[in-house]
Amino acid sequence: MQPDFDDLRFTNFDGTKNLSYWLESKSDSNWADVWVKVDSLPESYNTIIYMYYGNSSVSSISSLADTFFSSSFTDTFIDGTKINSTDSENINVDGGEVNLLGSCSNTGSCVGCADSGSCGNCAPAGCNWNPGSCSGSCNCLFVADCKCDNMGCGKFLFCSGACSCNQATSQSCCEAHSCSWNSAGHCGGTLSCSGLTEGQCNSCTQCFWSYSSIGTLISVTIPENTFQRIAVGTLLFWTDTKPIGTDIKYHIEYFSGTSWQLIPDTDLSGNSAGFDTSPVNIYSIKSDYGQIRLKAALSTTNTLITPSVQDWTVTYHYRKYASPEPTYIIGAEELV
Repeated sequence: MQPDFDDLRFTNFDGTKNLSYWLESKSDSNWADVWVKVDSLPESYNTIIYMYYGNSSVSSISSLADTFFSSSFTDTFIDGTKINSTDSENINVDGGEVNLLGSCSNTGSCVGCADSGSCGNCAPAGCNWNPGSCSGSCNCLFVADCKCDNMGCGKFLFCSGACSCNQATSQSCCEAHSCSWNSAGHCGGTLSCSGLTEGQCNSCTQCFWSYSSIGTLISVTIPENTFQRIAVGTLLFWTDTKPIGTDIKYHIEYFSGTSWQLIPDTDLSGNSAGFDTSPVNIYSIKSDYGQIRLKAALSTTNTLITPSVQDWTVTYHYRKYASPEPTYIIGAEELV
């Protein structure tokens, strides 16, 4: 036999059909653990198969995928149904993406204008509320008609002074200056930044959209069918977007019986620190862990931007098992 067991072959009882097999682990020239997929294991009589070896010119045809049932968990975040909303924190599912949770607020700074240190004074002074760049001071008397509202000046009959809410004669002018347009068709009051959607927030000159600095995305349990036992994981891969200043680390957890825990590095090297380059070979995960789940830790050092996850997939193979386990006979030696 070849020292690396590459020449192993298995057939059914009459030698007419090659049987799929998977070499799970080995010590060259010493021993190997091999799984063979037989046609059936009836209870009433023995199933005989044959093992062949001794051909020095052949390569291994061991195949995990051909030997075990194959399945995969895929989440494209279209509706968030694969996300464990109980455990996920500070994330938002929107349009097939997962982002850090965002909100609209007026807690920022006025860019470039020393005399406009508050949100309320920024736009009327012709400056941009963070993020942006300063366009200089606004002298309302010299602003052309079409640019009057955009520069934070009020246009009543002519362009002059800062825009007060009761001067705005259209809903667009009213809301552009952080005022509320009421049902009677009049502009008055202050428009609160809180509660606005991202699109509404970005159209308000005194509000800006910011994201949580950290967030955790948790998948549902894999496999979802508790009567399936994972034999071995194969690959974890994903598609994400990470602008400069943001990061995403991926982990795999298992249920210990009382809580979810990270699979230790001894069985999945690098899992504790997290993975950031797709794909990841998770071949080393064995059935000891039963059900697993995915975890992604999103973070940003700039709350004006967010990383996002478009999809993630883990492929795995499992075997259905019964109790007690079947008994296998090899020659005169009985192995359980």
